[in-house]
Amino acid sequence: MTTPIPTNPSSTDNGWAYFPAEFTDQTVPLLRTDIGSRCGRSLRSRFGPAADEKTLAGLLEDFEVIASELLTNALRHAVAKGFGPVEVVVALESDDLLLLVHDGSGQGPLLDTTDPGQHAGGLGLHLVRSLTGDRWGWSPTSCGKLVWVRFSCSALAADGAQHHGDAAPRPASLAPAHDGAHWLAQALPEGERDRPFTQWGSGALAGIPLGAAFRAVVVPAGHAQRAISHLTVAGVPLGPALLHNPVDAPPTVTFLVPVGSRDIVYADLSFAPDGTCLPCPRPGADDGEHRWIVAPDGSGELTDPQVLHQALAATNGPACHLPHPTRQLTGLDLALDSEATAS
Repeated sequence: MTTPIPTNPSSTDNGWAYFPAEFTDQTVPLLRTDIGSRCGRSLRSRFGPAADEKTLAGLLEDFEVIASELLTNALRHAVAKGFGPVEVVVALESDDLLLLVHDGSGQGPLLDTTDPGQHAGGLGLHLVRSLTGDRWGWSPTSCGKLVWVRFSCSALAADGAQHHGDAAPRPASLAPAHDGAHWLAQALPEGERDRPFTQWGSGALAGIPLGAAFRAVVVPAGHAQRAISHLTVAGVPLGPALLHNPVDAPPTVTFLVPVGSRDIVYADLSFAPDGTCLPCPRPGADDGEHRWIVAPDGSGELTDPQVLHQALAATNGPACHLPHPTRQLTGLDLALDSEATAS
């Protein structure tokens, strides 16, 4: 006897996840119904008396259609071609419902140029775009892809101030400088910005303080691909990336992010404490242990997540292993067990 979805999906107050042992045509409607039911309870709890039942019913119907489309796409374009398993996460963050669907296929979803009603998924990604206000996207991972949507439920609020499609606020990009080295030096107080050049000139690493110009997110190298995806979905803009590969410890990847980026809970990911110093080689240099995967170029522009994925893949890092199906959710933040699923 097979169980298309777990009897008790992994969950907390703000979100839950599904790890179907089998993913078939029967799984999609089961998941759709369960997602709608759980979202209804979460939204009633979130909005209380302000949750008009007629409005709520309409929102849930739309979100179930979105979920059905993404799940059907995963079934037909990944699982049916041998690219499983499928993992599904639903979370309520503020006034948004977030849906994440991860499968083993690296082929991104394609918008059908024919009549959306004839799309292989039923109603098509055109409808997903319309219902979410184009707040959807996908990111490649080292073991497949992650497709995500954000769906605004703020119509349930009494003031109705926010509508579908409003973009979540994002911290500003990092300030530009003459080149990558001077960009890093800007993190030091004025009058001390020559110090990194002295340290680099002597063959040493420069200690770049964190918290004033940028923050730093540190993640084990084996989790870096998925961290990019989840940080992107969480609205954390990513800057340059630094690989630390010591001889006596597992390698890590550090992403520089703008000040104001909120802390994210995900696997072994952590924000380095503000006020501490990050040992950095000069951009373009490599001391054997520290190397820029994507070096600062002085522009201050944020890094395209796809560029980060490609740069990480070029480092020939650890092969991707799907995590053990045990997760904790806080809003849209994911904590993934680092234990790999037994093959």
